[in-house]
Amino acid sequence: MKTILHLPAWYPHDNDPLLGTFVHRHIEAVSVYGRNIVVFVYPVSDRQEKFFIEKRENNGIVEFFGFYRNTYSVKLIGLLLKPIRFLRLQYKLYRTVVNAYGRPDLVHVHVLTRNGFVAWLIKKRFNIPYVITEHWSRYKPEANNYHGWIRKKITQKVVKAAAAVMPVTHDLKRVMQSRKLINKKYTVIGNVVDTALFTPRKKPLAKRYFIHVSTFGDDVKNITGMLRVVKKIKEQRTDFFFYIIGTGEDDEAIKAYAKQIGLSDETVCFKGPMQKHEVAEQMKNAMFLVMFSNYENMPVVICEAMACGIPVISSKVGGIDEVVDEKCGILIQPKDEKGLYDAINIMLDNNNNYNADYIREKALINFSVNLVGKSIISIYESVITGHV
Repeated sequence: MKTILHLPAWYPHDNDPLLGTFVHRHIEAVSVYGRNIVVFVYPVSDRQEKFFIEKRENNGIVEFFGFYRNTYSVKLIGLLLKPIRFLRLQYKLYRTVVNAYGRPDLVHVHVLTRNGFVAWLIKKRFNIPYVITEHWSRYKPEANNYHGWIRKKITQKVVKAAAAVMPVTHDLKRVMQSRKLINKKYTVIGNVVDTALFTPRKKPLAKRYFIHVSTFGDDVKNITGMLRVVKKIKEQRTDFFFYIIGTGEDDEAIKAYAKQIGLSDETVCFKGPMQKHEVAEQMKNAMFLVMFSNYENMPVVICEAMACGIPVISSKVGGIDEVVDEKCGILIQPKDEKGLYDAINIMLDNNNNYNADYIREKALINFSVNLVGKSIISIYESVITGHV
């Protein structure tokens, strides 16, 4: 039995059950292949111990959670100790995995750069190959989140030494390559949707509402821009509700802004964070999904909406236009509030004209668990066979 060691930078855990759910879905998609072990190392500030380790088993996936204390009396000491504690705990967990299950055949890094550096060290020390899946939009200039000569050099070295790199969109592949992240084997493999859970509605609409789902980072998701547009539409018509699902760092500020501009709870309903099955229920019974991001790769919620057969309004950023065509929804330019205003009005009047079967079929072709899982597993087999 082959053993795959997964090193995710983001992964759902007790303190944040929504963190990296798309990473977890990728790992679930390959869980039929061999033994899959996850090692997730994360800083916390609410524990007394320097290190805390917990082991779980989740649908056949072995999970090791390693948390290290991230509180320091002096900031400079913290800058020095944080990477040391991270690497110490990674090494400790690697030895734990090897002692319990033997040496892994392959390491799969999910999101660069720190875990990629760990995989690079493992390759150098133990001659175990690694592959990378990248979701992060930080390489885009508008994200302004890819800085530092040392970080860039390490990232370049890590990407070059990988046996394969799997960005989730062609746009992300292009952006990564423009940052001199060179690898001979780039293969685009998209996100995963549970197409057995996210399904079309079986009954007519009970309530006319459209929906937005995200982590509340307004600099990326531009939720305040959507609220301004909804305010203008509400002044002209009252035949809809806007449901917003999620939470995040700007949660309180966004809710306060909605009240500030006069949007009542009767128009905009903040539903808070939800479990996956609850999101599916809200989504399948919505008229359409709205995303108005300033930059993105390929939001999983768009894939999920398509699996439910509902159309999408989105800004044309990242790899969204690789999947969403004119039969699936309306694409507008980022920050174009007039364009969003027109698109929502059009969709409110015409959403029934979209073919739910066509939209869902595009999701099945691009995002089904079996398809994505087989694509990743074929990479695994190629790398492991070629490394022997």
